[in-house]
Amino acid sequence: MSLPANFFAKRKGWTCYIFFSKIGGMNYQIKWLLFGLLLFIQHLHASPKYINKNGQFNLELGEKVKKTVKEYDANFEVYKFDDFMPTVKKSLKPDSKQNFVSVIGDMNGDKVLDVILSGYNKKNDILIAVVSSEKEYKVIEISKGAKTSLKENWMVTISGKKEYGLSDFISYEKPRKVKSPYEKDELDLKNDAFSLNFWEKSSTIYYFKNGKFEPYTTSD
Repeated sequence: MSLPANFFAKRKGWTCYIFFSKIGGMNYQIKWLLFGLLLFIQHLHASPKYINKNGQFNLELGEKVKKTVKEYDANFEVYKFDDFMPTVKKSLKPDSKQNFVSVIGDMNGDKVLDVILSGYNKKNDILIAVVSSEKEYKVIEISKGAKTSLKENWMVTISGKKEYGLSDFISYEKPRKVKSPYEKDELDLKNDAFSLNFWEKSSTIYYFKNGKFEPYTTSD
């Protein structure tokens, strides 16, 4: 298959120009290889990822994911790691898969990274998944509840100190088989998943199945 001498490729959210007239001596296999490489770089640019700055894993959504979230709710904001209560924050160690207000992984098994976001709008706390759908992304709303007041939500630590902030967090779950005394059947995780954890209370794994996230209780 041949390409025109001056080939123009445009993808939503990012545009690349490939002027094959300047590399006319190359054969078409090399030209296609270069084109594929550029599309791969574009994919990396669009996918969610963490930027590690001195142990702080800051979430970078990518343009496609960011646009999808804004279309879902223009007022949606992701909580920050610093919003956690000091005791909770001290026990959590962010990494390349999670910073506990978000989780990155291939949840639906299509080899494209998805992201789970714990956030809020003007009225509610909202937990959403932004999952790849063919060449785009879509939002799946997992839960919605009353908005947390960081200045009023508190707990008393073992030392008797009263702390304020977030206490619930989400965490990454790798593919594996899981058994729970609270569930009848074993869970065979084929893809990445995440847990919703209530500090010193309960944990529930959420895994993608048939277009939605199903719960599997692991502690109570």
